This record gives sequence, C-alpha cells and structure tokens, in this order.
Amino acid sequence: MMATMMKALQWDAKSEKLSMVEVPVPTVTNPFDVVVKVGFVGVCGSDLLVLRKIHPAAEKVILGHEFAGTVHAVGAMVSSLQVGDRVCVNPNGNCNGCRFCIRGQPHFCTTGKSAKNIRDLGIFWDGAMAEFCMVPADQVFRIPDDMSIQQAVLCEPYSCVIHGYERISPLLPETRILILGAASWVS
Repeated sequence: MMATMMKALQWDAKSEKLSMVEVPVPTVTNPFDVVVKVGFVGVCGSDLLVLRKIHPAAEKVILGHEFAGTVHAVGAMVSSLQVGDRVCVNPNGNCNGCRFCIRGQPHFCTTGKSAKNIRDLGIFWDGAMAEFCMVPADQVFRIPDDMSIQQAVLCEPYSCVIHGYERISPLLPETRILILGAASWVS
C-alpha cells in the first residue's frame, strides 16, 4: 500500500521558518501532469534568497527546483513519459504565448508569472525538497541510460551555464572574459 503522506521542507514567509512538515503525497488531477519521485535535489542560491526574503516566492512553499528522479504517476493525456522513466526537470513554467516565450526567452515570461498561474517549481509552486513533486509533463525530460539520477540533478544548473555561453557566443580565442564562482553574490 502506498503512503498517503510525505515529508517535505517547507518555507513559511509569514513566520519566517523553514520546517520539516508532513503533507499529502501529490496525486495527478491535471491530465497533463506527472508525479516525480524525487531522487536528488540541489540547493540553489535562489533558495537562499527566498529564505532571506530577497527573491519573491509563495507565502508557503516547498522549496527545491534543481532535481531529478523517477516518474511515479502520469496524467491521462501524457504520452511522452511512463511510470519508471528516469527524469530531470525544467522548473521554470511559462505561458508559451507572450512575446518573450515566442522569441525563445521564456525566462522573461511575464504573462503567466504576473498572474501566478505558471508553475515555477520551488518558488510559486511546491518543489522537490520532498519525497514526491507534481510537475507539468512538458517540463519533464527523460535522461540517458548512461546518466545517473545523481548526475541529472545538475541538468538545471548546467542549463544556466549553457544559456550564458550561448548569449556570448561565438567566443574568439582572443576574447577576454570574467568567470565568477557559483553563487558568489550570496553573502
């Protein structure tokens, strides 16, 4: 018999507390969602900024947006994923219709984010510092057989590096660049 409750790390902005809580295991109610059994989750500088109330977030939210795991349940309309698939997740939801999304810049999407109906996991929607996480299927990607789930947890932060590199490409051999360390701006 499957457990109906799970442990999660939840931020409560009102009380300014980060607590281990017991919450219901998410179940698929939207036919386009999947439930991921979390294997590994990273701690990002953004998580630390949420705790310092510098980065906006829901008043109560389960943190964690850098994660990988195994598909546990799929919605009725999901055909791209199956239970048991090993996956990584793009935690950034977007509307796919505003000028930024159409230009391939979904990280600037304001249409859905201003309405808070876009699933930014671990920020405005419950994230992966829990045993299970509900995710829109179009934000979930199968990982190669030769990649471990432990390695796949780095897909999201690595994608940020690739995005930055693509913005400044092509780099010629004589180009001078400055590389700053990860989260060096967090004090």
